[in-house]
Amino acid sequence: MQFKKPQDAKEMILRLADYFRPEEFACPCCGLYLMDDELIMALDNLRGIFGQPIGIESGYRCPQYNLKLKGAAPNSYHMKGAAVDIKIGSLNGDKLMKLLRASQEDHTSNGVKRFNGFGMGNNTFHIDIRTIPTAWTY
Repeated sequence: MQFKKPQDAKEMILRLADYFRPEEFACPCCGLYLMDDELIMALDNLRGIFGQPIGIESGYRCPQYNLKLKGAAPNSYHMKGAAVDIKIGSLNGDKLMKLLRASQEDHTSNGVKRFNGFGMGNNTFHIDIRTIPTAWTY
């Protein structure tokens, strides 16, 4: 699959990220990776705090791809580039949730945007930068 470049500014943010490459966030349908700059910087900061790789299971989703996914929200934050589904090594959802909550103080103290959406699945964890804190299981 060929990856399509978004605007130059977004490409630059992904180049500035220490731990991630643009293709990790690409939509499997169309190859676009229109991710929110603040999400990328918060995720990069989170990766630094954890000290271990974060696997991106789902990043940007174009509207067509989102429609194909069973259970995907019609107004998914993935379509705004403001959400990712992740895996972090052998951590289970409960341990990951505790680490995410503990890391929130670090996020706000260094000016990095907070994660406010937390979804816990069987093998993946959804995080996003919505404004109102929300948590759920799926």
